[in-house]
Amino acid sequence: MKSLRKNLPDVFLDCHLMVAKPADFIDDFAAAGASQFTFHYETAKGYFFLFIFGLFYYTDDVDEIISKIQAKNMKVGISVKPKTHLDDKVFELLDKNLIDNFLIMTVREIFHLENNFFLRLSLALEDNPLWKI
Repeated sequence: MKSLRKNLPDVFLDCHLMVAKPADFIDDFAAAGASQFTFHYETAKGYFFLFIFGLFYYTDDVDEIISKIQAKNMKVGISVKPKTHLDDKVFELLDKNLIDNFLIMTVREIFHLENNFFLRLSLALEDNPLWKI
């Protein structure tokens, strides 16, 4: 991220994190030069399901996450999975203009290497000069 920001100072960099505790990453991404911090609404509502262990993992409050992102002068992005119930809180945040970008995912995340996807991705990017910063 730091290298991208250094070499592309005018590019809008949206960082979409698929993590259980997004608030733990806000400071680092802000320091690295992220323009927007997008997190999954499900993680902030406290019902992120850990498929591996079959446990619920309670996380940070959505209002706290948004405040922390805004305090770091980044735009706020919220992402939801297709089957996520959009409760009144989502519409309240939208009505108050606290969300700069609202992303509805169209695919489910994967928790395993399917057809060596990540290996193929790294090989595809290997010859791209942008990634050799």
